[in-house]
Amino acid sequence: MNRKGFTLLELMVILGIFAILATIAIPGFNAWIPNQKLRSTARDLFSDLNMAKLKSLKDANTLVVVKVDPNNEKYTIWLDTVLNWALDGTEEILLKVVLPGEPLDEPWKRTRTEGIDIISTTMPFNTFAFSSRGMTASDLDPPTSGDSYDVYMKNSKERYMGVRISRAGSLSIIKSTDGGTTWISD
Repeated sequence: MNRKGFTLLELMVILGIFAILATIAIPGFNAWIPNQKLRSTARDLFSDLNMAKLKSLKDANTLVVVKVDPNNEKYTIWLDTVLNWALDGTEEILLKVVLPGEPLDEPWKRTRTEGIDIISTTMPFNTFAFSSRGMTASDLDPPTSGDSYDVYMKNSKERYMGVRISRAGSLSIIKSTDGGTTWISD
């Protein structure tokens, strides 16, 4: 008699092989997740800053201000029409990234990725802006920073990434392999 299909023993052997492979693969996958979250968060910040730069090019006679709050691990981007570097009640908020668990009661709010810390910036007062030419501006005259502004982040595995904004307004993702001392382009 010619029967087609698998026996119960063959199915049990296949399930046993899958269980062994899953046992080997899952710990490696769990170690990969925090690094992927860090890379994703750096790309999100890069995209948000690029959006701010493009908005500044579109709207002349305004600044698009970026305020990073490393203590609360948030950042806000707004259209400063009064040119006073402060978020007044009449100005348009383009984006506010908040901590997980905070209410998303406005359309311009987005939750920050859990497990990623914004640890510091090189911006004076943690604030900078894009001018109507797409270049960076500082509320200090003359600016006290060097040739660029940086935002630094780390994950639970002590891996470091960030975003660098040059004076000319170009953006790049950076990383550190020595605990945040030296930063290179990713």
